[in-house]
Amino acid sequence: MAIVELVTKQGYDFYEVASAFQKAIRRGDGRMAAYWALELYDTTEFNWRRYVWKRLHIIACEDIADPISKEIEALEQSHDLVNKGKEKEERKPGRLMLVKATLLAAAANKCRDADHLIVLVYEQNTIPPEELRADLAAAKDTIEEIPDSL
Repeated sequence: MAIVELVTKQGYDFYEVASAFQKAIRRGDGRMAAYWALELYDTTEFNWRRYVWKRLHIIACEDIADPISKEIEALEQSHDLVNKGKEKEERKPGRLMLVKATLLAAAANKCRDADHLIVLVYEQNTIPPEELRADLAAAKDTIEEIPDSL
């Protein structure tokens, strides 16, 4: 079985580029984040265009305090609209939307609380069992009314 080497258009290792992309966003470096996003996007051999958009959605939840998921989603939909029916090589107009989404992510306030919560509270099980049982008991004993509308 042959091992496929995952390299980008310019010959960079895919995993290093994906990591550099996210780290540039974390550092707020829109210039480098946009470069790495386009390097993945323009590598048509492996069709990493969808990957870049998925990665942006994950980064928005994992690294960003500002609620920018809707903006990223709207830009992704705009990307899909302008590229509808085009071959992989013809999808240059969609680059604009990708770069805009990347710049929004890089400029946004950063926060890793959701990621830290998963690791520290759930995976490392740092809440004492008696506190968990007490919370379950309190939830069972409390009846919450559901409002008609929010």
